[in-house]
Amino acid sequence: MDAANPLQQLLLRGLGTTTLVAERLRGVTQNWVSSGRLDPNEASALVDDVLKACLLYTSPSPRDS
Repeated sequence: MDAANPLQQLLLRGLGTTTLVAERLRGVTQNWVSSGRLDPNEASALVDDVLKACLLYTSPSPRDS
């Protein structure tokens, strides 16, 4: 990581956070599916929707270039 490039640092931290959120969300939804609280298809859709939102939030904007 280039210490002189704050935008790169922010993006890398954001993507790392997205990964942590994804791992935790998958674990929680797997527990809910195992306990019968959530349908497997709904769990998959939930994870996909949250990850899309995280990736959109952490993706660079055209204004950033």
